[in-house]
Amino acid sequence: MDWKTSSIYKGEKALNECGQLVVYAISLHQMGVPYEKIKICWDFLKYVKVDYEQANGKWTTREIDRCEIGNKLQTSVKMWLKKLGYENELVEYLDMLAQTNDIKCLPKDVQAKYKFHDCIVYVDLTQELIDRWVTDITNTIDEIIEKEEKYETEKLIDKENAEMIFFDTPEQVEKQSYYFSTLCAYSPNLHKPYKKYLDALAAQQNGDDFFSGVGSGISENNDDKDEDLSWLDNL
Repeated sequence: MDWKTSSIYKGEKALNECGQLVVYAISLHQMGVPYEKIKICWDFLKYVKVDYEQANGKWTTREIDRCEIGNKLQTSVKMWLKKLGYENELVEYLDMLAQTNDIKCLPKDVQAKYKFHDCIVYVDLTQELIDRWVTDITNTIDEIIEKEEKYETEKLIDKENAEMIFFDTPEQVEKQSYYFSTLCAYSPNLHKPYKKYLDALAAQQNGDDFFSGVGSGISENNDDKDEDLSWLDNL
């Protein structure tokens, strides 16, 4: 199990994020635990799973943000308060539910219609999934070795430029910018790809890059004398 503070992973997102769990499973298997005895999952701490009874007597389950329990259950609780004879105190109970974010403020027979659980999300540990992540890890190691060899050669010419061999692309850094700014242990001065991204962002915001690309579509040998460049007057 891995405890997460992020939003819930589902579907393809879950398959793309479960590498850490698969590695745990592989290590347990190497210690002698059969794969069929291993289950991998996340516990999403931000959420809670709520089982609740519907008007037709059937039970269903919802995943709710822990901070939104009192708001998200308003419709369901209102229905049960009416059915169980609390219509005169309806507004008071619903208001307390919203303010306390806890069903303990409700009558016991209404509380009995709800069961709360941690938000556990499992991923099927198939051989296909294991093979996928073994391949991904192996390819990553091969890439690291290749870049290290290239770095050893190029650092003799330009060490600073050679370091960029290991940099993520600007697009990759942008996607991870929240992690770098909030969770990463390294400051931008030490995390060079992120520092480069921030410098480029600052330059853009300060207007340093205002004319970047202007005229890039015009050939140096363009003989079209009648091309309309009046749009430049509006800058």
